[in-house]
Amino acid sequence: IFALAEATWPEDPQAASALYRESEELFRSVGASWGLALPLTSLGRQALDAGRYEEARALFEEGLALRRAVDNTWWLAISLCGLGEVARCEGNYSLAETYFLEGLTIYRALGRTHNLAWPLRGLGYVALSKGDHLQAREFLRESLLLERELGATPSLAACLCGLAGLAGMCGDALRAARLFGAADALLERLGAKLEPADRVDRDRLIPQVSSCLLASAWSEAWQEGHSLPLDLAIEEALAIPAPGPDLPAEQVERSHRPGARHGPLTPREREVAGLVARGLSNRQIATQLFITEKTAANHIDHIMTKLNLRSRAQIAVWAVQNGLGPEPEA
Repeated sequence: IFALAEATWPEDPQAASALYRESEELFRSVGASWGLALPLTSLGRQALDAGRYEEARALFEEGLALRRAVDNTWWLAISLCGLGEVARCEGNYSLAETYFLEGLTIYRALGRTHNLAWPLRGLGYVALSKGDHLQAREFLRESLLLERELGATPSLAACLCGLAGLAGMCGDALRAARLFGAADALLERLGAKLEPADRVDRDRLIPQVSSCLLASAWSEAWQEGHSLPLDLAIEEALAIPAPGPDLPAEQVERSHRPGARHGPLTPREREVAGLVARGLSNRQIATQLFITEKTAANHIDHIMTKLNLRSRAQIAVWAVQNGLGPEPEA
């Protein structure tokens, strides 16, 4: 019955719920505690998906107690991570951290490498909530690398969203928008949605990191990410530099140079102009910004049109005059 419920859930969650309940009653009637935790966990997942957090927590907790009693270690980690997801949805990140750390420890001890991505992702979001950007980067990068081996999944999209949030918190809102766009594109292709806790955190992060950009600039960068091939989006996420004490201050200082926020160019076009001033070719710009060479060329054309310029050399001069070029030598 439980296996039938699992097969039914994607197409008919309500029918699956009835089958889970039937399976639960059967396991209870024969005193099979080892099996009872199975439908309890799935019912917990359904309750979590519906936003019934108290119910989900009670179901996961009962399953956890049963699995501790029979020393079912692998399934124990599943219950722990399920409780971690409930805590994330409720904003209790300290409790979520406790559950995810225990789940991660179990999976590592069992050598279940492909299962590590789940608690690692959860811990990455926990670290983001605490402002521990270095730890968030470490957890989310490891999770993303594991998810990449498993292929295109909603969990991979969740890793991209987490790293997008990290980029935004470290002052790179344009990269954040691109990664959020890439994550949305992946979910659309899969016809899927994020898991509940990932949705909650994604919806919390986007307003937080998009507020420093004009809506038009955010939309432009998001669209670039939406059109980006998945492998390039992953590479851009992995290329987020390690946060350091000097990085945010440096980015803030450069963004407030005279003229850096003025003129008709979008933030992306100013970024391209700065790279032209550094002598990069269209191909090098495309590689640097994780865009196609054609897109880089289009940006160059737009810059020339908007500024009434005729050459890359003129773009470079304009960029230097507006604080977008390389630092002058001392």
